[in-house]
Amino acid sequence: MTCYLRNGTKARRALPCNHTAITQGKHTACCDPDDQCLTNGFCRDPAANEMTNFVWFFGCTDHTFQDPVCGNYCDKATSE
Repeated sequence: MTCYLRNGTKARRALPCNHTAITQGKHTACCDPDDQCLTNGFCRDPAANEMTNFVWFFGCTDHTFQDPVCGNYCDKATSE
């Protein structure tokens, strides 16, 4: 299954996190293959420690991001 970025473009390196959801025809969050998929849909660097324990949302298998599993994290965030 293909993973997409929030802008609708294909995420070239991302992989679906929840393989059970995929086999059931459902959507799932996606992470880079080098990252850990967390159960809340976020991604995390496996080498993280107490100083670098950041999480992020990478992508989703639903290109419209309408499925609730895709979340709408930081949708209204600005760089101001």
